[in-house]
Amino acid sequence: MDSSLYLPFYAILKFNASLLFIETWLEFMFKVDERIESSCVLLHHDVLSDVYLKNAREYPWLILVPRVVGVRELDELNDEAQLQLWNELNFWSLSLKKIYQPDKINVGALGNVVSMLHVHIIARFHQDPLWPQGLWQAALETYPYEERELLTV
Repeated sequence: MDSSLYLPFYAILKFNASLLFIETWLEFMFKVDERIESSCVLLHHDVLSDVYLKNAREYPWLILVPRVVGVRELDELNDEAQLQLWNELNFWSLSLKKIYQPDKINVGALGNVVSMLHVHIIARFHQDPLWPQGLWQAALETYPYEERELLTV
């Protein structure tokens, strides 16, 4: 039998092994920001994301951190990773709903302080101390636009 027939299969296996090595290496290189690690407890390793529980008992609060090196924005994930992240967000949101029965689930990817991509899922209740404000708006003092400024916005 002609051994050259096996060459494409060998090349495919070698290529796939290289991809596996690269994925493993990138996952090894991945490091969660210390501000997340120091304020949270690692709860679970999902398919794409590490799932953290915010160490703040007044708010049931999860943070999903996709294990993708160098990604800062949702649109920087490839289509497959975006779909996987969406599925994980849906699963964990439904889990918070089932366990805590909140009035509202807040989901957000802000990244102003911690620039690596991470998504917050927070169970909110009408009786929580900051309701109806967002948790990030608690200390925010707002200033309305002047009428002339509104014309240029």
